[in-house]
Amino acid sequence: MESNTGKRRAYVRVALRSGKYPTLDTSRPLLSCSVVQTRNLLFLALYFRLCYYTLIIRIRENLLQIVVSIDRKGILMPTWDEILNEVQDIRALDVVREKYLDELANTTGRNIICYYSAFLTKQGEGMSIADSDMTGFMTVVKGMEKSKGLDLILHTPGGSPTAAEAIVKYLRALFGIDIRAIVPQIAMSAGTMIACAGKEILMGKHSSLGPVDPQISGYPAFNIKKVFEDAKDDLSKNQNIPYWQIQLSKYPPQLIYDCINAIDLSSDLVSDWLKSGMFIGDPDAEQKVKSITEGLNQNKESKNHGRHFDKEKCKEFLLKVEDLEDDDSLQDAVLSLHHAYMVLLDNSPVVKIIESQLKGKRYVISQKNISVTP
Repeated sequence: MESNTGKRRAYVRVALRSGKYPTLDTSRPLLSCSVVQTRNLLFLALYFRLCYYTLIIRIRENLLQIVVSIDRKGILMPTWDEILNEVQDIRALDVVREKYLDELANTTGRNIICYYSAFLTKQGEGMSIADSDMTGFMTVVKGMEKSKGLDLILHTPGGSPTAAEAIVKYLRALFGIDIRAIVPQIAMSAGTMIACAGKEILMGKHSSLGPVDPQISGYPAFNIKKVFEDAKDDLSKNQNIPYWQIQLSKYPPQLIYDCINAIDLSSDLVSDWLKSGMFIGDPDAEQKVKSITEGLNQNKESKNHGRHFDKEKCKEFLLKVEDLEDDDSLQDAVLSLHHAYMVLLDNSPVVKIIESQLKGKRYVISQKNISVTP
């Protein structure tokens, strides 16, 4: 037997098709209407309300499609908070990030490797450039078409210069010198050194590189070297002998040589990469490379290892810096992807991620474990 609900639905369908709707006897108060009339009117009101909300939802969906279409043409760029809302809506950090990776790859036609660290919002191990990163790079390059070159996106506080050296050697063995460094926000210390290995560096008004002067046990190597030089000068004149006896007793004798070697290594690596990449074939390469290494590997002017060098300062050093703002579509694609990574780092246990445009190719270090997706 047909249920009462089924009968009511059938009644509404017949009424809508025939155009015959129940009427009220207006000569009587509403409360005196029949139960059937009142019930039918309420049901029709509910039906039309449902139709209204369905129409509103479809209009919103169409508007969203228009916004997405405009966004992909580079007219609208989603901000950090908009991407955060997008992630919260679909509960899919990876899906959103992969979408913007695809968009950047389609914009440039090049391979992409993103190297991101959560150093701005988290503390602990695993965030610096280290030898263990090689596993990540080996993972994400598999399957790449090497002839397309590489865009290396860097967001890092720096780390080991020797680990940076190994990474640069590996990437150059695969892509030659067709490597472009992109710095959406910050690539400091050894991150700056890696950026110098590119044929050019893309930076925005908000981007920063940093000094490459080495740090020994948390102290600037240049400062430790200066202490020994001052001691040598005073002792050669038989001045301040008791003072220097106390001060020098704090340091192992070989520390001065460690400092000198570390300073020389930073200069040598940056110099070699600039000559063989950014300024290869440039008749003024020696002059430009000297200007860059002297500007980056010092602390007399920078004063602090955490000093930020914006793109204009980097150009003063004679680095080959391209303005990200010169290409609107590229800028939008890079910054959208950057925001997606910052949302990931802010809203997950991830402290470092190395990822390529090939779907699922990523190496992730979290506060609990390491995850590799081959």
